[in-house]
Amino acid sequence: MKKLLILLIISAIAISCDKTIVPEQASKLAEVKVDGGRLSFKTTNDYVNTLDALFKMNGDALDEWENKFKISSIRKYFKAGYDEKNDYLNSFENASPSLQATLNASGEVIIGDTIVWFSNGIKHFVPSKDESLLSSIKANPSESKFTATYSITKVQDQNNNLARVIVDGNGKESRWQRDFTYYKGNMNTNAGLRKYVHELYATTQAFGCWRQGCNTQSQIYLRIKLEYRGSGGSWDWRPAGEQRSVTLNLNSFDAQYFSSGSLVVPFYAGNNWVNSSYVVNGDLVWPIASGSGPNYSGYRAHWSVELSGSIYHFITDDALLSNRWNNEGYPLW
Repeated sequence: MKKLLILLIISAIAISCDKTIVPEQASKLAEVKVDGGRLSFKTTNDYVNTLDALFKMNGDALDEWENKFKISSIRKYFKAGYDEKNDYLNSFENASPSLQATLNASGEVIIGDTIVWFSNGIKHFVPSKDESLLSSIKANPSESKFTATYSITKVQDQNNNLARVIVDGNGKESRWQRDFTYYKGNMNTNAGLRKYVHELYATTQAFGCWRQGCNTQSQIYLRIKLEYRGSGGSWDWRPAGEQRSVTLNLNSFDAQYFSSGSLVVPFYAGNNWVNSSYVVNGDLVWPIASGSGPNYSGYRAHWSVELSGSIYHFITDDALLSNRWNNEGYPLW
């Protein structure tokens, strides 16, 4: 039995308000309003509990929740397509869908009377909804006096994905991946290189910081993608949109969140096993667990994870059957 160890960098850069998070595993969503093109929550607890509730939703339910509010969210940006030149929004590509759904396309949300702007791993708190101050901070982030951190963390490189690995907030990656030549419809139509990608991510935020540390919330999830190889001078791998079939048969998993040395018992987004099939065009995100707890200075919060079973993944109109991938492992991570 081997476990994946995911370390998360959490820090307080300045003291912010509202030190306490009391997560509630309730089905009732907090009241949300729209204020100036941003979602607005009354309290930090309301925001944290909403993130947890959204994390448990499937894609259709999350769409329904988003459609209640007429804002352009980061999640909607990714559902509409992918602009390779938009470095800022693309930095949220692998974030938890719950975070993507609550931020507008400028990376902003309102909590109480404070605008929170997410940028490059830093949450900037702008009191009194001061739009002029927000503009100044965006032009010169060093002017920001009240900040905390967030991270979108993935696993670092390794050879076989079966050994214990260390993952920190620098975002080094490790993932199951397989590249192949896609034959669209028949063997005479070479549609170029594609790559299946199966990986674990954790999105972690600091809330309510004080001198010794911060309260944190962390969500860990499985992300299943298809990518294509760019052309025209760029050979980068980019998100692909072909229709695919994905079958998850995960029969054993365990996720433990250690925010500061002791185990924080997380709630699970689903059962401890899954046998489900999906037809998707974009990323398939399967939530594993969410945890909240204090993180003290000098201690690195982490997840300890073990996940076993199989992921069967293929493009539905690929003529070459050998391109179908049954990614199986005991454990996979």
